[in-house]
Amino acid sequence: MRDILEREILPALGCTEPIAVAYAAATAYKEIEGNIHSVECYASGNIIKNVTSVIIPGTNGLCGMKAAVAAGIAAKTPELKMEVLSSLDDTKLTVLRKLLNEDKITVRPSKSDKGLYIEVKVITDHGYALVLIEDAHDNIVYIEKNSEVIYEVICKDKRVEEYSDGVCEDLSLEKILQYIENASLENLDVVKKSILLNKKICDEGLKNNYGLAMGKYLKDLNLSGEISNNGLQQIISTTVAGTDARMAGCSLPAMSNSGSGNQGIATTMPVVSYGEHINASEEKIIRAAALSNLVTISIKNKLGRLSSLCGVVLASAGASCGIIYLLDGNIEEMEKSINNVMGNIAGMFCDGAKAGCSLKVATGIFVAIISAHKALEGNSIKGTDGIVENSVEKTIDNYSRVSENIFKSLDYVLLDIMLQK
Repeated sequence: MRDILEREILPALGCTEPIAVAYAAATAYKEIEGNIHSVECYASGNIIKNVTSVIIPGTNGLCGMKAAVAAGIAAKTPELKMEVLSSLDDTKLTVLRKLLNEDKITVRPSKSDKGLYIEVKVITDHGYALVLIEDAHDNIVYIEKNSEVIYEVICKDKRVEEYSDGVCEDLSLEKILQYIENASLENLDVVKKSILLNKKICDEGLKNNYGLAMGKYLKDLNLSGEISNNGLQQIISTTVAGTDARMAGCSLPAMSNSGSGNQGIATTMPVVSYGEHINASEEKIIRAAALSNLVTISIKNKLGRLSSLCGVVLASAGASCGIIYLLDGNIEEMEKSINNVMGNIAGMFCDGAKAGCSLKVATGIFVAIISAHKALEGNSIKGTDGIVENSVEKTIDNYSRVSENIFKSLDYVLLDIMLQK
């Protein structure tokens, strides 16, 4: 499970969808270089949806697919992968603006049935280079230069192969809990790094007015002296501030979970803040955060890398388990808590990355906390109700079924709405 944690918990600067587009563009341009004649980008609906409204870090407030492509080409540092735009400076911003002003970039929806698909072709006076990303944000599977195949992955996503071999299918709650209780802290080092990195961006969000500034607003909200100082307000405001900062293009990276920075923040920070509020030991907090991350990864594996459903739901399910662990709860209570989360906010859909994501994160954290406490009291949504089953695995299967068969078609409607604005 250490390998799974280290593979799925990674640093990312900015929302991961525009960064993935920038990474593909940077790779293509560095391969061919020269004076640009034109750039063609094809991407799946989920990618376009999540790039349309979110601010791209280092670009002075730009958003959208063309800006993400131009930013990657201007950065020209594909070796930085999901932190590719950390190299942007004033000189490179001049290149970025020139590319956009010359209107040389075209973007179209891809015909691929992949939920995560990015294809960028850069044409210059040296010829062309084409880069293809599939299945995971940093998963380049094909590079072609002037009709020559430079790089090709036969198994398009190594992670998919690993999952099919049962690596992630083996992530039952029982086995996750067993690992968490017995793993050395050294094996959980990536979780400790995640806590430190996500704390920084959350602190930044509390200091400045990013996006809707929901975290700062909730922190400063003074309904009464008692409410303003309670743990619930502190836990939600701290976590939400990180999302505020990311969606507004903050230059600080976040530690992602399963390819999503917001998911990484919402999986880790509620558990950390809750643990600090009850004065739990550092070791207990690290183990609880690791448990939360593994539960989220496990559910995410069933839904796919990009889903029409909001990743906050998965993060909330994971965080609720982490909170129960902090409070010395057992596996039965964790199962009840997941059912409480799923029976409450399973229908929250993703209408793209944007400032408003902070409101969804706030909702999810509140649900995670009350779901955990209700479970600790022995209460959960009954297995006869809605998508909830007596078996939490069956509940998650039902959730995945809804995502695949019903909500997938919603993506087309959402994308159409967004593109017509």
